[in-house]
Amino acid sequence: MKNVRIAVLVASLASSAALTAHADKHMMMKKPVIKPAASLTWTPLVPELGAKGPQISVVFGDLKKGPVGLLLKQPAGARPGPHTHTSDYWAVVVSGQLQDFEPGKGDMAAKLGTGSWWMQPGKAAHDNHCVEGSECVLFAYFPRGFDFAPVAAAKAER
Repeated sequence: MKNVRIAVLVASLASSAALTAHADKHMMMKKPVIKPAASLTWTPLVPELGAKGPQISVVFGDLKKGPVGLLLKQPAGARPGPHTHTSDYWAVVVSGQLQDFEPGKGDMAAKLGTGSWWMQPGKAAHDNHCVEGSECVLFAYFPRGFDFAPVAAAKAER
């Protein structure tokens, strides 16, 4: 629970003005919204892989337009390959060990455990790796919405 609070704090600090301006219906309510982990709805990012691939669960906001806060779950050993996102984003590791790195520099990437966080500029090529032996869950905040654009390895290395 402490890690979820850290994630929410990071997201709030990242753009409290944007959150206020674009608050969704849950944030405007006058009573708490409580979602036990067992009741979360997970959507596969790769439909063919289903629950065996990466999945997201929206915590708040508009997935396409932003701002949006979401949980991302990746299976142990997952490697999405070099990619970009249009929006900057901030991420906090909730569980597992994850690496975030420039393409081709995975061997030098630090293993980020529970409570670790990073900021990734929009349109910057990067890659991720959920370390073997542990499923990874992270909270990510995208002020301008979530997207995923694969980048050819040769292009990403330049």
